Amino acid sequence: MRIRHALTAVALVATSACEANTDRWIERQTAVDPPELWQVEALGADVQPVRICVDGFLRKGFSAPLPEVNGRPCIPMGKSITTPDATLQRCTLGHEDVLVRVTRTGDDDVFTVALRVTLISGHKDASAVQTRRYTRLGACPKGWKVGDVTDQKGRRTNEVWPPVWR
Repeated sequence: MRIRHALTAVALVATSACEANTDRWIERQTAVDPPELWQVEALGADVQPVRICVDGFLRKGFSAPLPEVNGRPCIPMGKSITTPDATLQRCTLGHEDVLVRVTRTGDDDVFTVALRVTLISGHKDASAVQTRRYTRLGACPKGWKVGDVTDQKGRRTNEVWPPVWR
């Protein structure tokens, strides 16, 4: 019985130390890379914009999206090619090879990203386009952390990452 209590106490102390170290790491990271609140609008779609609190790592992803269908990601094949006006990436989406073309226009505070996905097999009308506008709003609200987002009804949540990744 005493051994069980001793092991429980050690586990609690170790867990507390991990939490303290995580909090310290988050404080340091926030000082180096302050989180910012961004609004993301899907242009041409009948949906409300969302807001997301991001750090530099997530912000880079705004300009380098890869498609996903039914929760299945596009798996890159080789390195991407960057031209003056676009980034091209070949990838496998389900059982199809596709070409992803990403263009970005605007400045650092407001920019638009167009994502075009085209089947490499060459079927007529075998492409889809999605365009999003990103607008920097400033610092994240008090109490928000990186990854917090609003849904399309304006409710705060943290559903950016699939539950398995949390």
